[in-house]
Order: sequence, then C-alpha cells, then structure tokens
Amino acid sequence: VKELRYKAGIDRSLRFLSELAAKYPNIKIKYDIYGSGPEIRNLKLMATVLETVNFAIDFKGEVTQAELVDIYPKYHFFICLSRMESLGLSFIEAAHFGLPPIISSAPGPTEIFGTKYKLRCKDEAQIETIIDQLYSVISDSTKYEELSNYSRDCTKPYLWKEWSSWYVKM
Repeated sequence: VKELRYKAGIDRSLRFLSELAAKYPNIKIKYDIYGSGPEIRNLKLMATVLETVNFAIDFKGEVTQAELVDIYPKYHFFICLSRMESLGLSFIEAAHFGLPPIISSAPGPTEIFGTKYKLRCKDEAQIETIIDQLYSVISDSTKYEELSNYSRDCTKPYLWKEWSSWYVKM
C-alpha cells in the first residue's frame, strides 16, 4: 500500500522476495502491490522477469482507507524496503493488524519498530541474513506469533485512541 515511486523501494522488495523464492523453493510467495504511481511501468516489467513458479506478483491498483480494513487481514507480512519514509503510516496500519513488517533502515519504520527489529534490513549486504530470519519466522508459528504481537505492540503509541486520550489529558 504505497504510492509507486522510486523512494518507496518496491523494486527492492521485489528483488528481496525473488531472492527468498530462489533460496527456499519450497515456499510459495504471493506479493500483492496496492497503489499506483510513476514507477508502475518499470515495476510491472521487473515483475515479468522475476516471477517464478513459487513467486507470484499481482498489481492490485489503488484502494481506499476503508478497503484496507478488509485487505490487511488477508496477509501474513507487510514488506516495503523504502529508500525514504516519513512516519510510515502504512507500516503502522499493517502492524496494527498483526502483519510483521519487513523494513529498511529508513527513519520512520526504524522509529516505530526499533533498531534491533529482526526483519529490519539495514543495507543490501544484509539481505541474505534477513532472508534466513524471515524463513525462520515463516517455518515456526510460535516465532511468527511473537513477531506479530511485537509488531502490534509497537503501533499502540500511534493509534488514534492513544493520541486522543493524550490530548484530553492536556
């Protein structure tokens, strides 16, 4: 759920998932991309090259905020290896629904999930490590549940009810 611009890093996410699919052919990966923007043509071209038997990519187009409530629960992870991010609202929304995010070291997501977050990719050289950590989480439902709960907990300070109660106290 992003505006498809270079800074959003969707191309990096595609390469990351392609490497995951190549290293672990026993898992099936379906990557749905919601949004539109100037990079869509390049991303679709990239997708045709990267898709394999165990890695499917689907461009879903734009969605409204209201539709997201029904969309997020259909997924297991949220990946966006942004080159630049402000607050990272899409990360907060996805994590609130229990989707552990796979993030870059961009400031917004790092502020939310911390510098020691297991699925935080600091740079291109670390991708192999993150791929192995992600596979470990995929393979172990207990690890997944822990990461899902941690992600949800990280979003609590950003929920509207937290902000509104803070303002009421003022």
